[in-house]
Amino acid sequence: MPRGYIIIFVSILVLGGHLGLLPMIFFYASRFEIADKIDTAFIIGPITAAYFITISKFVIDTRNIPTVTKEKVSALYAVFSIVISTFFVMSIYTVIWMMQNMMIVEIITVKRSIGVIELFVGGGFALFVDNIFGTER
Repeated sequence: MPRGYIIIFVSILVLGGHLGLLPMIFFYASRFEIADKIDTAFIIGPITAAYFITISKFVIDTRNIPTVTKEKVSALYAVFSIVISTFFVMSIYTVIWMMQNMMIVEIITVKRSIGVIELFVGGGFALFVDNIFGTER
């Protein structure tokens, strides 16, 4: 699979997914108190900012270079990149959805769950972000 397709997919999923979390928290999650919404946004914010900066820098640095080239990645790399990025974003949405639908009762559980997801899954995903959006081609 061309590396450029992975770049495009991961960019859209991670940026769109993380940026979509804020409206979900502030407008969909009616069971959250405003202070809890802000606290939850602060947990997600640093990772969102880091990915936004990394991907934006890549886009700016490679503005004159075609994203999709003949450069290929292995099937394992392609599948793992897609699976880990999808799991990463969807797991955070799932926690918020579970809170809204009374499957998680306490807000502290939501905050801790998001923290654990951002720490462990996001930490592993950071390796892919560094590799996928490295400017050396």
